[in-house]
Amino acid sequence: MADARTLAQALVHGAALTCPRCGEARLFHHYSKRVDACAHCGEDFVGLDADDGPTWLTIVLSTHAFWPVFMYLDRQSDMSASTELAIGLSVMTALVLFILPRARGLFVAHMWWTERRIASVMNGTAKHPDAVASAAP
Repeated sequence: MADARTLAQALVHGAALTCPRCGEARLFHHYSKRVDACAHCGEDFVGLDADDGPTWLTIVLSTHAFWPVFMYLDRQSDMSASTELAIGLSVMTALVLFILPRARGLFVAHMWWTERRIASVMNGTAKHPDAVASAAP
């Protein structure tokens, strides 16, 4: 089991839709329903609910990614408005469906990492307590 040693590793695992700790088992079942525990390493994810953060991140990323397509369709294309609308809706839907679970994975991985760092400071096992000293009471 390759335990995530850094926040970057945990975020990469989360974006890959795998456990932020081991990177082996799936983080979600179905489309974006978080599992309660990792099937490979047993890490508990209960209470790590991303709420609205991934939705907002998805909106920001998808609209910024779609903006050049929209501008091209509006300025350079000779297509009818209904064709532009159909292309625009298809591209935006595909972007949202691709980005949303990855954004959820990033948020869950970040929350998992933060919870783990706070716990290590609280029980005195942190390697660099100065880096997260604000987490102590």
